[in-house]
Amino acid sequence: MLKISRTVVFLLTIFALVFAQEKVFKIKYISASHIYLEGGKKNGLAVGDVLKVFRKDKEIGTIEVEYVSQHSASCKIIKQTENFAVGDVARVVKKAAAKETEKPGKVVTKRKRTFETRKHGKSVSSLSKTRISGYLSLQYYRFRNIGSRDYNFSQPTVRFRLRALNLWDAGFNLEIKFRSRYNQRSRRFSDEVPKSEWQNRLYQLTFSYDKQTSFVNFKLGRVISNAISGIGYIDGAQVQFNLFPYLRWGVFAGTQPDWRTSDFQTTIQKYGSFLTYRRGQYGANRTEITMAAAGEYHGSTVSREFVYFQASYNHGRRWNIYQNIEMDLNRAWRKRRAGESVSLTGVFFSAGYNITQNFRTAISYDNRKNYYTYELRSLADSLFDSAFRQGLRWHFYGSIFSNYRFSLNFGVREKQSDSRFTYTYGSSVTRRKFLGKYNTIQFRFSGFDNVFATGYNPALLLSRSFVNGHYLSLSYGAYLYSIKNGGSSRINQWLRLNGQFELPGRFYLSSTYEYNWGDDLSGHRLLFDLGYRF
Repeated sequence: MLKISRTVVFLLTIFALVFAQEKVFKIKYISASHIYLEGGKKNGLAVGDVLKVFRKDKEIGTIEVEYVSQHSASCKIIKQTENFAVGDVARVVKKAAAKETEKPGKVVTKRKRTFETRKHGKSVSSLSKTRISGYLSLQYYRFRNIGSRDYNFSQPTVRFRLRALNLWDAGFNLEIKFRSRYNQRSRRFSDEVPKSEWQNRLYQLTFSYDKQTSFVNFKLGRVISNAISGIGYIDGAQVQFNLFPYLRWGVFAGTQPDWRTSDFQTTIQKYGSFLTYRRGQYGANRTEITMAAAGEYHGSTVSREFVYFQASYNHGRRWNIYQNIEMDLNRAWRKRRAGESVSLTGVFFSAGYNITQNFRTAISYDNRKNYYTYELRSLADSLFDSAFRQGLRWHFYGSIFSNYRFSLNFGVREKQSDSRFTYTYGSSVTRRKFLGKYNTIQFRFSGFDNVFATGYNPALLLSRSFVNGHYLSLSYGAYLYSIKNGGSSRINQWLRLNGQFELPGRFYLSSTYEYNWGDDLSGHRLLFDLGYRF
C-alpha cells in the first residue's frame, strides 16, 4: 500500500506541472436541434469553435458553434454520451480557423449573409440548409478482476447517432440513436445473468416535419418529445397543430416499447393529447406551460391513465423556476390496488437564482412514487414502495479571483420504508490556470448518512487541455463507508487516467484506464472509444 501511495503522489506531482483549462460557458437552453450557450462574441466565441460539454467534470459530449451573437451562441451536437441539460458547462477545445485579415493596400470586403426568400414561387439562395451531424463509435470495455473472485467482464459496443435537420431545405428531419452491446462474463451467474448476451437499444428513430410557420407538424417512428417528456417513448405518431404563434395543440398514439429492453412490442397501446403555451424569448422573460393526458392499455385492460402538467418561467438571466406534476386516475383494478381514485404520483420543483454574475444558488424538491401498471399488477405489496423517493436538495455555485470556482450542495431524502432521513452532501474547489494557462486542479468531497451506513468520497483531479482538442486527466479517489449496528468499515480506492485525442478526418480516440483496489473489489478497467463525427 505504501508503494502504491508513493506512485500516486509521484504521478500527481508530474501531471500537476502541466495541466490546464479554458473559459467555460453554461448551457442556457436546449431546442430540438441546437444547444444555446450563455456567451457570444463578447466572450471570445466564434463560428466554428469546438467545445466539450461537462457535467460535474465528467465529459458528456462535444458541440460546435454554428451561429453567434454578442451574448449568445447556437451550437450543433457533434457527440453526445448523455443527454445535455440546462446548467451543463462547455469548454472551448478547438478554435475556428482564423479569418482573413486586412493587409496594407488591400481592401477587404465582408461577405454578406443571404436569407431564404421566395418570389413568384422561386427560391433564392438560402441561409437555412440541410444540417447533418452525428457520430459512429466503436467501444471496448474490459474489467479484469484481481483475486479469487471470478468477475472478469468484457463488453464491445457500437453506438450510432444521426441528426439530419431541414432535409430538402423544407423542414423535414430524421433522427436516429442506436446502441448495441455484447456482454461477455467469465461465468453464468443465474438465468437472469447469463454468461453472454446481446443488448440492443433503439433509443430514437424519428422522421418529423417541424416548421413553426406551418399549421401542422408531425413526428413518426420511435418518438419522445421535449414538449411532453413526462409521457415517455411511443412507437407511433405525434401530430401538432400550431394554432397561434404561442399556442400549440397535439395528439399522439402508438405502442409503448418494452421498458426493460427497448424492444418493439404491441401489447401496450398508448395515446393522448397535449396543449402547450409558449411566450417570450430566452434571455428576456419567457413562459412555457404544457398540459397532457395519456392512457396506456393492454387490450381492453387499463394499464395506466394519468395527466401531466409542466411549467417553466425564466426571468431574463436573473432567476428561473420549473415544475412538473403527474396525477394517476385510478379505475377498475388500479383503484382496488391503490385504494383511491386519484393518486399524486410525481412532483418535481426547482428554482435557480443568480445572486451576482459570479454566484448562483438553486433548490429542488423531488417526490416520486411508484405506480401500478399492467406488468406490475401482481407484484406483492411488500415489494412495492409506495413512496419511492421524496427529497430536498440545495446547491450553491461561486467564482472568485477569476480562476477559482467552488460549489456546495446538501440534500435530505425520505423513504417510507426507512425509520430516518438520508443525508447527502458535497463540495468542490477548482483552480484554473494551475501552474500553466491550460491546467486545472480540482478537489471534490461528498458523503452520505442513512439508517444503514455512513460513507465518504474524496477525489482529486488534474487535467490539461491541448491545442487541436486533445485532453488528458489524472484522478485519484477513495470510497470509505461503515456499516451501522456492529458492521465493519470498508475502503476502496481508484486511480484513473483519461485521454481524449482528436485524429485527422473527424476521427477521435478516447481511452480510460482505471486501477481499483480495496476491501470490496480489486482489478483493472480499460475503455477504448474510437469514433467518427460527421
